[in-house]
Amino acid sequence: MRIALDVDGVLADVLEMWAGRRGIPKGDARSWYFWKDLGIPADEFYRGLDACWQEWRLIPPTEDRIGEKAAALAELGTVDIVTARTPATDAAVREWLAHHGVPYSKYVSVPSGAQKAELEYDVFIDDSPINAEKITEAGMRVIVYEQPWNAGLDPARYRRVAGLEEAASLLG
Repeated sequence: MRIALDVDGVLADVLEMWAGRRGIPKGDARSWYFWKDLGIPADEFYRGLDACWQEWRLIPPTEDRIGEKAAALAELGTVDIVTARTPATDAAVREWLAHHGVPYSKYVSVPSGAQKAELEYDVFIDDSPINAEKITEAGMRVIVYEQPWNAGLDPARYRRVAGLEEAASLLG
């Protein structure tokens, strides 16, 4: 089984760090484009995320023992990190993954999240409702990692998980 594992919002809680710097509760991010509702321009939002990655050691994992939980997925198949991070942050992301003991076979970076649907994997684990829709439309399986911004996804169409242990249980 080939598993595509996302970084931001699935492994690394970079939005927690970004929101904390702005005094915004992460739970207020009720839509994928929540920053538009706050009047924050796209380039400013994405620059802020990149700035967080410059201090990668401060980015918390989304859950305790994230490396162990990712390793359980690796026991079920080949895990690749598939992310839409900017190339300037790739080295920091790899350092973060190593620091937290997250095993993976390949590191795959795409220019935009929607392009993940063009890749061939048996299952994607992602938090983006946009990516989930594109991946599903492409006829592939997606497991949605629960975050406030994807709560509106149709539960009849998408399987949501509260953590990687639950994802591994579904796949095992």
